[in-house]
Amino acid sequence: MLAAGSGIDKWWKIFNIHDEDAVRDILERHRIGNLKGYKPLPEVSNDAMWVNEPKRSPGLLVLNSRPFNAQSPEGVMDEFITPNDLFFVRGHMPVPDLTNKPDFCVQVEGDGIISHCFTLDELRSRFQQHTVTTTMQCGGNRRKTMQSEFSHTGKGVKGLEWSSGGIGTASWTGVWLREVLAACRQSEPENKDTYHVQFEGADHDAAGHFQVSIPYKMATHEDADVLLAYKMNGEDIPRDHGYPLRAIVPGVVGVRNCKFLQRVTVQPFEAQSVWQQNDYKNFPSWETKPDPSYPSVYYMPVQSCLTDATYNPGEDSIDLKAYAYAGGGKAIQRVEVSFDGGETFERTANLLPPPPSHASPQVERSLPNEKAWAWRQVDAQTPVEDIKATPVELEDGTKVYNTCIRAITTDNATQPKVGSYNFRGLLYNGYSCREVKVE
Repeated sequence: MLAAGSGIDKWWKIFNIHDEDAVRDILERHRIGNLKGYKPLPEVSNDAMWVNEPKRSPGLLVLNSRPFNAQSPEGVMDEFITPNDLFFVRGHMPVPDLTNKPDFCVQVEGDGIISHCFTLDELRSRFQQHTVTTTMQCGGNRRKTMQSEFSHTGKGVKGLEWSSGGIGTASWTGVWLREVLAACRQSEPENKDTYHVQFEGADHDAAGHFQVSIPYKMATHEDADVLLAYKMNGEDIPRDHGYPLRAIVPGVVGVRNCKFLQRVTVQPFEAQSVWQQNDYKNFPSWETKPDPSYPSVYYMPVQSCLTDATYNPGEDSIDLKAYAYAGGGKAIQRVEVSFDGGETFERTANLLPPPPSHASPQVERSLPNEKAWAWRQVDAQTPVEDIKATPVELEDGTKVYNTCIRAITTDNATQPKVGSYNFRGLLYNGYSCREVKVE
């Protein structure tokens, strides 16, 4: 699709997750012929695009090297704040090196806007600084689980096999996007319902720069808390996470939180990029290919996931750790525990409070204006003698409890047993389950 009738060679080199024999075999089956007299161009090394990639922590679980994609290890997700070096990385293109760009500025432009390019110093001096603690989740988080759940149907999913680590929480510091737009605004859009604010990153490939957008109302509403951020957990944003400036859109799918932000444009339509029109759409279960007519993903559904489930012989108990989160600022009301594969739920787990430094009105505010931007850590310790479900006995005599959890929001949105299928493997939020052997 990116080649649009031209050669796919350059795209093949950039998106090298396809560079394997199985994919070539599929393509070969669709060959309709060869161009008469075709002489391929000399091979050009693609390595130059990747020579300035940042150093990464060996603790990250790497899914793909070019572009770099890696998830956080499970133990990290038991902490409220995710360390910068272990925060999941979702890359689409080579990471631009803007560390020695003293003249860097973000261009603000578009309909009704007096164009201006703001340096970081200007943003800091002209606008009040704010900090928002928010959970960011990749749209493909738990795609591997979706693949497993629907493998018996023959339906596959497209994309990297994220398990549960495409999620993390950080405190982001910057200035409100709405105040920056107001400072440049000459007139309001005629129809705010159709207008979008487009973000453009400095990262690019042969087709152009990374671009996504959010609705104008979302960008300018005081309850949306959209930041132009330059700090992550009190430090300059690391290169992998958008240095020197990125958009932070709390409660919204990770892809809309544009990294390496260099341009903000007010316009009467959505971004026309592949990330807005082909990927990250709310595709129904019957669709098999991208269709721009479907709505773009913004708010993620209610989600919870076990990060540990083990038998504690000293206490003769099953001990659980997990996280729970919902998009759109919806708070988690409770997390329930099942020991029979989700057929019945017996008890609620503990929702751990945020650390005192992060226990703000953004977490505690009640309906209808919830701003529960951050996840909740979860734990539970259940004595085996208190479990009502009957364990499954294996051939060797070991007893197994198929332990599952589900989260419920304050407006009673409930995590389903099996999340909805879509061919892109997005938004999976079925029950998270693990077999726990009890000796």
